[in-house]
Amino acid sequence: MLQTTDREQFIKFDHRAATQAVAISIAGQPLDAIAPVGLRPPLVSFVLICWNYAQYVAETIASIRAQDYPQFECLVIDNGSTDRSGDEIVRAIEQDERFKVITFDENLGHLGAALWALDHIKGSFVTFVDADDVLFSNFASTHVQVHLALPRSVALTSSNVLEINADGGIITSQYDKFGFGVADRYCFRDAHILPRLSTVSEDHFGILNARTLVRKASESGWCWAPGSANMFRRTVLNFCRIADGQTKRMRAADNHFNHLSHAIGGTALIDFPSSAYRHHQANYFSNSETLPGLRRGTRAYVAQATSNRAETVECVLRNSTDFNWLLPGRYWSLIDQLGQMGMAVPPFAKDPHIIAAFTRHITQICAEFGYRATFKEITKRFSTATARSIFKQGLSSSEYGRVGKYFRRAKIKKFFSLKVKE
Repeated sequence: MLQTTDREQFIKFDHRAATQAVAISIAGQPLDAIAPVGLRPPLVSFVLICWNYAQYVAETIASIRAQDYPQFECLVIDNGSTDRSGDEIVRAIEQDERFKVITFDENLGHLGAALWALDHIKGSFVTFVDADDVLFSNFASTHVQVHLALPRSVALTSSNVLEINADGGIITSQYDKFGFGVADRYCFRDAHILPRLSTVSEDHFGILNARTLVRKASESGWCWAPGSANMFRRTVLNFCRIADGQTKRMRAADNHFNHLSHAIGGTALIDFPSSAYRHHQANYFSNSETLPGLRRGTRAYVAQATSNRAETVECVLRNSTDFNWLLPGRYWSLIDQLGQMGMAVPPFAKDPHIIAAFTRHITQICAEFGYRATFKEITKRFSTATARSIFKQGLSSSEYGRVGKYFRRAKIKKFFSLKVKE
């Protein structure tokens, strides 16, 4: 059982941040003047996950405390660190009551800790912060403003990054794969009718309007900046849960949340740097800056990609009833989209991890779609032998009897079609 220590040692509030209150206006009128019923800017939840990053975590915390958007909370998770990370975290937070520290006695993995955090935060928008990255002071303002300004709401926003080395030196001015394959640019709604944040200047608002791309939910492949550069709608993250938040998930949170959240509600890409992404030898994902034509991840990360992808697909298979209701008519295309995920791994239909996931959940899928429709969709995506194995191993004998007739009919149909060609 996971053990946690709740380090709520903070008594004083950071009054300097509190005095920098963010205001919202519509058509130049303060919102509290035209709607004096307690409306307020949305709460942002930062979830800072640290595992043995004592060297960097204080800088990351300082960058969160420096946000010009004070309407935030920050849950700091010391994810089973064995170095001095815990001491560095407490020292860096000082007595800022917007921060709460939880210490795990073991490392749940980045995604495991992120899933646990979903039950312990309150924000409408969520950013999972890597403990070696640095957020710019206008990060939250930028992302919240884009969320509120788009003509259609999206599941997540992702801003470009500066890539830095272990010492903080800038080594690139952008993430090479950011916006890859995305051509659509949507202008914001008319500036006079959308909620405007007082922390976003006219000049910055104009830049964001000109530099924001929108990617449709049906489009696949990696196009985001990694890790801390993303801000999610909390309601969408709730649909992306894999388990109960008590299980180790040794993979990056963005590898799961970005793909699935985007497939649910689409992405807005802000082609403007709002954070710095650090490369160093302890970074599991990537040790060097992104360059055209080179793999983005480390060898260990790429080797893990196949099972990572299958885990996300299995989330949709396990919750077929919910996702079929949530995305009417899109369930099977969602499976296909997540099955590819733009990674250099074996083809979807030959992936043993995904085949095993279908086998584990085939009974539930048949209950949701019916035997005939499920047979049709499974045989579209797998060979006859593989499809037969999925049904035979995953269903009871009586259930398989209902599907077996479809295999027999397909075999007879194929036999006669060959005879006609002869």
